[in-house]
Amino acid sequence: MLADLCTRPAAGFVVTVDTEADSEWTVAARPTYENIRALPAFQELCDRYGVRPTYLVTYDVAAHNSSLAVLQALAQDGNCEIGAHMHGWRTPPFYSSPDNDKPCYPYLYEYPREVQVEKFETLTDYLEQVFQIKMTSHRAGRWGIDAYGMSLLEARGYRVDSSVTPFRSWKHQKGDPDGEGGPSFLRAPARPYYPAVDDIQKPGTRNILEVPVSIRVLDLWLKTDLSKMLAGLFSGDQFAKRKMRNILRKLRIAEVVSLNPALNSSGHMIALCRKLLRQWQPAVNMAFHSTELIPGGSPQVRTANDADRVWQGLDAVFACIKASAPVRSRTLTEYAEQFSVGTRAPIQHEGISREEERDSSS
Repeated sequence: MLADLCTRPAAGFVVTVDTEADSEWTVAARPTYENIRALPAFQELCDRYGVRPTYLVTYDVAAHNSSLAVLQALAQDGNCEIGAHMHGWRTPPFYSSPDNDKPCYPYLYEYPREVQVEKFETLTDYLEQVFQIKMTSHRAGRWGIDAYGMSLLEARGYRVDSSVTPFRSWKHQKGDPDGEGGPSFLRAPARPYYPAVDDIQKPGTRNILEVPVSIRVLDLWLKTDLSKMLAGLFSGDQFAKRKMRNILRKLRIAEVVSLNPALNSSGHMIALCRKLLRQWQPAVNMAFHSTELIPGGSPQVRTANDADRVWQGLDAVFACIKASAPVRSRTLTEYAEQFSVGTRAPIQHEGISREEERDSSS
């Protein structure tokens, strides 16, 4: 037992910030970027705890002069990483389907493949130009990644992606109104892995590391992990499933918990951190939006009290991680560089089976 403990790698704490326009999910001809002004204060909080965040930046944020200046200053200090965040609807070249010209937020894989390539190259080229660094980390907008998107990342030399949300399906959330909805990650591993060439939910041989967001379905009484058992229930959008989820929440039996302070209480997030560390998870990946740092920046953070709760949650999680030696904070690319090649061996599949996935969407 002692030998096993000594050979286990220290867990990595990764903080990933989707850095994007205010109220991104409301149709606006002229987006605003007030939330970017909060990032220096957030970076100060990170510095205080030795946390090294990764800012995953959209094209339009980098094209906004004052927002770009803020991020360039943060990058120059060397305590963070700048990565790419693909919002296809805000990344040139702009494209409208002949069958649908209504405002919407398509997943990248819903565009024709030649348009996907152009958008991806535009985003990468522009970020590398304005920040004068190579892009090596990425997250898809609305978690919309598939095997083809992963091949584009790999071909361009990206080292790491963080678009997978284990135990969650986004099929009920439309991008293109005529499309089939968002991705499902019900079968995906919850630990970092190299995806298969043909299926992002399977470990395989790609040369890009996937670092999933830390998400679990927790028993709120005993803080036990119920993810595998309840993944289908907590991912479906059918009336019966929504009703059952509400009952479980009201009775404080089970809840989906992620390290997002806009969606979860400090107590739930700390319970999740401790559960992941007890399970020797190689990565604890906190993911949230820059818009959640200010009042009115997102639907989840409408008031000053909401924003205060977010900042208090960040402080609580950072303090918990700092007290959990030997956990070390790393940027996404730093984590990918230290991730052992030996972990390419088959890992335990923590998602649900294909049969369970079909059941969960029925």
